[in-house]
Amino acid sequence: MAFLFASLVLAAAPETPDLAMMDMKAVHGVEDSLAAVLNESFLVALKNSGKLGSVIGGSDLRAMLDLEQQKQALGCGDDGCLAELGGALGVPYLFYTSLAKVGSKYIMHYKVMAVDDAKVVARGMKVAKSEDELLEIPQLLVDEAMGSMFKGLPKASASAQPETPKTAGPLKPSKPIKWSRWAGVGLSLAGAGTAFVGRGQFDDAKQEFRAVSEPRTHHFATYNEASKSANVLWLGGLGVTLVGVGLAVVSP
Repeated sequence: MAFLFASLVLAAAPETPDLAMMDMKAVHGVEDSLAAVLNESFLVALKNSGKLGSVIGGSDLRAMLDLEQQKQALGCGDDGCLAELGGALGVPYLFYTSLAKVGSKYIMHYKVMAVDDAKVVARGMKVAKSEDELLEIPQLLVDEAMGSMFKGLPKASASAQPETPKTAGPLKPSKPIKWSRWAGVGLSLAGAGTAFVGRGQFDDAKQEFRAVSEPRTHHFATYNEASKSANVLWLGGLGVTLVGVGLAVVSP
């Protein structure tokens, strides 16, 4: 049963798409070494997004493409050309970035191509005042791109986990009955029983005394002791009962 449930969950969960990232294109005053460092930052951010399957980098592209396709990749700039490359790689998405320097500022562009539709599904840019600020841009652009690509899906991950069934509200634990209430109930029962026994003994002593023939003086002492014992039980039982009832009532 557990295996069947797991199979159904895996079958229902949407697949995470694969993506290939072209090497960052360094243009207009940007050194290739700087573009290579930022390119690796993009790869890490894309993989850590949790919304993609495999993320293929530039070295993977060169290993998978033949020489002619590599030449095409180096000069690929239009959307149709990128779509052809994606089709050759067998991935549904291509990620393309470029970095340029204008004056003292750096401008980074990106776009994500949907290979099957040959259209751009996400596009954006960021400006940095220095190389230090450039280090923060890959993560910002990846977050922006994933938000555009997977718009409407849960933010945490495109590979949704089984949803936890929703309930009407948090279940409130029932309040345990405190020991004081149980003690009160017990005292009440014990007191009532004692009072009942005492009352019975008092009635029995009275009947025995009345049944004795004259003179009754000889039996009065016996009757007096019996009635005292009975009254102690009777009155004591009533007192314990009252205490127990009060304890049970005032206990939360």
